[in-house]
Amino acid sequence: MATYRLWLMRASSASTALTKERPSSSTPWPNLPRGNYRPDLPCAIWAVAPVYPHCTIYAVDINERARELCSENAERNGLKNIIVSAPTDVDPGIAFELLWSNPPIRIGKDALHTLLQTWLARLAPNGLAHLVVSKNLGADSLAEWMTGQHFPTIRLGSSKGFRVLQVSRES
Repeated sequence: MATYRLWLMRASSASTALTKERPSSSTPWPNLPRGNYRPDLPCAIWAVAPVYPHCTIYAVDINERARELCSENAERNGLKNIIVSAPTDVDPGIAFELLWSNPPIRIGKDALHTLLQTWLARLAPNGLAHLVVSKNLGADSLAEWMTGQHFPTIRLGSSKGFRVLQVSRES
């Protein structure tokens, strides 16, 4: 199985703006070697592509209109390193070393658990996921659940009612 990098994120398209600048130094943007792959989930986060012009980015979303807009935005901004696809179109043989996500908690517990199990299972043996979850929306109980599902989870930080959870695969 091939190992690639994954950048898994979630945000509203309204809060996403194209920038060629790197985010603040307090944001842990990993250095990715030339040629790695990074899917963005959902694809409203296509705007991180300029930060990694040497990587191929899979912009993944279940919403067809979101994928259309992502493709249009990438083309309009000359971003050639983006592949827009549905989740089912991403090669299931790829393992990912890094996932970042603000998971869609409000889709319901069963759907959320299915989504997390699907993508966390694709972590490489030493891969990590960083999830940003509101404390009021169950960050702590979600961390316990993931640990119980063989994805050890620790809290990296907490600020303004949000938790940053680090998830790994059980060895």
